[in-house]
Amino acid sequence: MRERLMRCTFTNEQEYQGCRENVHHCIEDVSDNLPKDQLTMVEIAINEAVNNAFKYGSGTFNPVTISIYLFDSNFLFIRIKDKGNGFCVENLVTKFNSNCCDNSKEWQWGESGRGLFIMESAMDQVHYNAKGNAVSLIKNIQN
Repeated sequence: MRERLMRCTFTNEQEYQGCRENVHHCIEDVSDNLPKDQLTMVEIAINEAVNNAFKYGSGTFNPVTISIYLFDSNFLFIRIKDKGNGFCVENLVTKFNSNCCDNSKEWQWGESGRGLFIMESAMDQVHYNAKGNAVSLIKNIQN
């Protein structure tokens, strides 16, 4: 069974800040079984996805939407979508994997890829749509 917990659309970071407290309470209310550090990491993953949407996807006055659902009282499902052109997920993930797994050189995180790594680390599953302008974050909250 799917229950929609919240949906919020915003066009800039200031509007998102107004929505951020609602996101926090929404996640906190359904995540009683998650330790506080994991709850914090879920929120950081959401913020990284929203930041990526603003930085790479939306541009001026293009909305970003965050939707949060609870599936079967076990899984938190968060979707962040922008109206931008998207990006080639496969190319970036391939670059990320080759740099992370190559022990012969040290990868300099810089500005690119760090958010994807954080999302992958904090969540149980991360999925991108084919266009590359939406990310779905899934966390088992009944561990």
